[in-house]
Amino acid sequence: MESTIKINADDLSASKRESEEQVYFVTVAVDTIRNKNNAEILSWLVSHGSLTVNELSELLGASQPRTSQSLSALSKAGVVDGEQCGMFRVYRIRGGLAGIVAKMLDSLTMLGGALL
Repeated sequence: MESTIKINADDLSASKRESEEQVYFVTVAVDTIRNKNNAEILSWLVSHGSLTVNELSELLGASQPRTSQSLSALSKAGVVDGEQCGMFRVYRIRGGLAGIVAKMLDSLTMLGGALL
């Protein structure tokens, strides 16, 4: 019995697009992540999934405006998404990027935070 592997051109295009998006994300996000406050926010979001500005401020021991400013930079870089839930805005790492962000944070940690 002969085995045949069929490759769909659309699947290859989608895979290439995903790879290009990941490279773009890493390129844009690395400077943003190098900010210690931003890296700490991402670390909390990786471990908790989603948090409000107030929750993040409390965990970081930082002011709400400073935390909001960091979240704004992370949003502009395409790393986090915010969603209004009642009176609160809930932030999470953008879909599909949590694993990449976790690896980047682990790399920074292995370097002893030298890049922060």
